[in-house]
This record gives sequence, structure tokens and C-alpha cells, in this order.
Amino acid sequence: MKKIKDKIVGILTSTLFKATVVMVVLFTVIGFAEKQQDERVCKNIIINIEEEYDNYFIDEKDVRDLLTMNNREPLIGRSYALIKLKELEKRVKKNKLVETAEVYRDIHGDLHVQLKQRRPIARILTKLNGSWYISDQGKVFPTSDKFTARVPIIDGDYAYKLINTKFATDSMQAELFTMLEIIDKDEFLKALIAEIHIDIASVNDTTPQVTIYPQIGEQIITYGGFDQPISKLKKIKVAYKDILPLKGWATYKSISVAFKDQIICE
Repeated sequence: MKKIKDKIVGILTSTLFKATVVMVVLFTVIGFAEKQQDERVCKNIIINIEEEYDNYFIDEKDVRDLLTMNNREPLIGRSYALIKLKELEKRVKKNKLVETAEVYRDIHGDLHVQLKQRRPIARILTKLNGSWYISDQGKVFPTSDKFTARVPIIDGDYAYKLINTKFATDSMQAELFTMLEIIDKDEFLKALIAEIHIDIASVNDTTPQVTIYPQIGEQIITYGGFDQPISKLKKIKVAYKDILPLKGWATYKSISVAFKDQIICE
């Protein structure tokens, strides 16, 4: 029995020793490989900008300028031991036109940047605070000199309030954002709606009131408050798909969907 026990202990000890040797060799190889990689220099910068939605706010030159601090810190020819990839990633992400960015290197010494731009679903126009976009993630970001997206315009005395809005946490603004999301995902509404005008009804009434101006026809659409976006937008579709084609496009000058279960054409 003792011999069997000694034999088992011997096998386990031998196995443990071999496993330890394998781990030491493995870590040595990994360490050597990492050292070799750190000794490599940056040979090339490869930038891939996702343009799935045909937005061109930012180009490769802009990204290179972000990476190199406008060429004050050039990367080509620099050792990877001196390049902090996470820091480069942070530089790119600081640009408000960028939604996501990933920076990494390959075994050939090339530096890769994978970048996704923000996608706008509406554009805010203000008298004093300039022009801004609202993204499909509810983020407000500045416009670009390079490209103008074809999205509905939001203007009016209330528009400037949207610049610093947190759509996810403000319940009233969340209903406005739901409205913009529905328009963005509906090809008919997206083609129909040109302008979303938002004003305060009066000095004593702080409730925003929405008026919509369509791309086609001369009708003015009274939308009302931000509430019931699903119902109100459905009624707009009914008006433009069923009522106006039947009654004639010049028959009515105004359409109201502000009241529950009603479409008022005058």
C-alpha cells in the first residue's frame, strides 16, 4: 500500500514539476514577445472610419491630427514602448463628433484606429448659440464644416434649451426624443417633416408647443406639447396618407393633432 502511495506522490510531483516548467517557459516566451513588440516602431497609421449612414463629419486628417496633437507628437518611427495606446484612444474620443474609437497595433508595426461617428437625427438651430445636432443616442454635438446631414431642423425660442438637455433623465424631453426617434425610423415621416418649431406658449406658461412644417404641401401642423408622440405621429400619417389625397392637397391650410383621438383639418 505504501509503495502505491509513494508512486502516486511521485507521479503528482513529476506532473507538478512539468507543469511549472511549462508555465515558466510560457511566461518567458510571452515576456520575450512583448519585449520584441515594444521594441518595434510605428511604421504606419491605418484609419477606418465607419460611414454606414453616409455621414462625413470627420476625415482621416482630422483623426491623425487628434492622434499626433496636430503633429506636435508624431507617431511614425516612434517606438511602441513610448506610445500609450489608451492615451491615444482618449484623444480621439474627446472629439464630440466621435461616438466610439478603438486604437491598437498589429504584429507588423502598424497602428490601427477604428472609429464610429455620431449619427444625427435632428439639427438644432438657435439665434445665439449656433447650430447643433442631436444623435440617435440622445447626445447633443456640434456641427461640422465638412458635412451637413439631411435631418429635420428644430428651431424656435425653446430650441436653445435642448443644447444642454439630458434626454435620458428629463421625462418631458424624453418624449421629444421619442418623437425624433420615431421620425428617424419611419421613412414616410422622415421624408415629410422638414422643420419642428418649438416655442413657449406665453410668459406664464412654460409648456413648450410644437408646430411642424412639412416638406410638401402648405399645411401647418399643430402638434401641441411633447406628450403622446406615438399617437400624434400616427395621426399625421393618417392625415397625409388618407385625408389629404382624398379631399385634395389645397383643401386645408392647417392640421391639428394636439388633442387626444382627434385630427382637426381646417
